[in-house]
Amino acid sequence: MRRAHVALVSPLIPQNVGHIGRTCAGLGATLHLIHPFSFSVDDASVRRAGLDYWPSIDVRVHESWCGFEQDHLADSPQCFIFSTRLRYGSVSLFDFAFPTQGDDVTLIFGSEHAGVRDLPSEFLDKTPKLFLPMSENIRSFNLSNTAESASSSFTASGTLPYLQERGIRTIGDDE
Repeated sequence: MRRAHVALVSPLIPQNVGHIGRTCAGLGATLHLIHPFSFSVDDASVRRAGLDYWPSIDVRVHESWCGFEQDHLADSPQCFIFSTRLRYGSVSLFDFAFPTQGDDVTLIFGSEHAGVRDLPSEFLDKTPKLFLPMSENIRSFNLSNTAESASSSFTASGTLPYLQERGIRTIGDDE
């Protein structure tokens, strides 16, 4: 059954990781943390933000981007990059429909400071890029809010087991 995977590349703020982990627990998604990052997943601030859901979160830690590519992306070819800085060639999340068939989907988010600019250019060039529209009053949304919006959008497309197991129908489901 199709699943969502949320990948955080070099996250900086433990509380964001905890909040995103809680979202993953609620949506049945897997959380991938890609080094380098300077805190432990057992850090009190990560666990506090994830509340008592942390033990139920499927967390996979990768030592590098190359390790993540080998361990995960080889088996999950449908990827989408989220960024505020990659507007050229990007599609608004509000104008995008996630595929409802095929392999698992991986939603990739860069660090709070650098975004995804340090990813290999060949990966950036071939991977669809999405952004969350915002007013010009701010530079960016908080990483955990963006990850929640993207993950929920994927869930709303009816592709996560969480919805299917509960018989929740979405617009576009076959009768």
